[in-house]
Amino acid sequence: MTDWYRKKSWTQNDENEFFLKLEGARKDGRAQYLKIQALELIQTKDKKLLEIAETLINQLFTDYPNDSFNKSVSLHSFGEIYELSGNYDRALEYY
Repeated sequence: MTDWYRKKSWTQNDENEFFLKLEGARKDGRAQYLKIQALELIQTKDKKLLEIAETLINQLFTDYPNDSFNKSVSLHSFGEIYELSGNYDRALEYY
């Protein structure tokens, strides 16, 4: 069984389950769960899922602005998202 924060899909059910579990997770681990889920979606290389990953990373930065532990990986993930989307100039900004 896949962990709730390692989905390779993003149905309405997946989204509902993720945010329900995220809300119940320890506060100091929530940014990491957002990051891990975004990384899983990036690995699919699916355009729609890349958009979801971008949203999750944006939420990480909005909700946990002082979380420096997950920041560098998340910035690199933005680079991956934009590279896979063909926006190479923006990808370079984040790499």
